[in-house]
Amino acid sequence: MIAGNPGAGSSWAWLTATRTDMPDRRFKKAGWSRPSPPMKALPLQQILPNIYGLRRDEDVEEFLFKNRSGFSLINFGSSWCTHCHEVFPHMIKLTERFTSIAYAVGQLDFLSQASQGVEYSPTFAIYRGDKKVDQFWGTDKRKLHDHIWLWNEERDVSR
Repeated sequence: MIAGNPGAGSSWAWLTATRTDMPDRRFKKAGWSRPSPPMKALPLQQILPNIYGLRRDEDVEEFLFKNRSGFSLINFGSSWCTHCHEVFPHMIKLTERFTSIAYAVGQLDFLSQASQGVEYSPTFAIYRGDKKVDQFWGTDKRKLHDHIWLWNEERDVSR
């Protein structure tokens, strides 16, 4: 071997030689020995006898599927929204009066897909099955009453 010329001697032949001692297949990354447990589906949270709480997009889908034969109203709001707190007692009274509509409160802080199109808080969306048929926003109690009355299947003409 000549000093300063590494390619001249046989000690460097291993760099250019083809390897015949390589394994036939690539090594697979070792995975977890047990399968991961299935995700548990959380039941819908009923916050009052006739109002559900929705904190995940899956909850909204389940709520609309559960009430697919009629109308549903979802109040999209936030826990920090003072306007949402103002209108909530009136909404509770209306749920007791107009019982043919299913009611829910959707937390805007946790919803991503279901809250698309919601610009103001509170926003009320009325669905027939899984299709949105009406949407309005604000704290006007008269407007809330009129929209619920309009979509109620058993229209009450008395006030």
